[in-house]
Amino acid sequence: MTSRLPLALPVSVFRDDEPVIQSHPVLEGACPPLFGNTGYWDLNGILRRAPNLAAAGFRMISRELDRQWNLLAREMAMIRFDPRHLAELARELHLPPDPVAPNTVSQRIGHLRDLHTYGVSRQFPPWVGDWSDDEFKTDIEYRCQHGEGPAPPDTST
Repeated sequence: MTSRLPLALPVSVFRDDEPVIQSHPVLEGACPPLFGNTGYWDLNGILRRAPNLAAAGFRMISRELDRQWNLLAREMAMIRFDPRHLAELARELHLPPDPVAPNTVSQRIGHLRDLHTYGVSRQFPPWVGDWSDDEFKTDIEYRCQHGEGPAPPDTST
């Protein structure tokens, strides 16, 4: 019986020592987290936060994800924070030019964590890239049954 060796972690287009916030105005004297920080990125005290926004929305938590999912979460966040990053432009990614708000990025990372948790609970392959179409459909059906499905089409026109 042979055991499957873990795959090598893909190399990111972003450097570990690169600040994650490059397109947002940073508060004076603040030091943004670095891309290589794998536990969480706290942007409180780094970016201006409106008083009506919760501090939790300015934290990107990825530490409970395994290495490959963690890298995916950090890359997704980085892409949204810095849509005009040279590494993205070099790969011809066509994104809206404005950076996404931290609370929105935090929510998206939360959705990724939920997807990971669901896959683990269903004993899907550990990496989302290995999931079958049926496994994705199972996840979508689960979300629709629990009120997380797509919004109904707009019929106002």
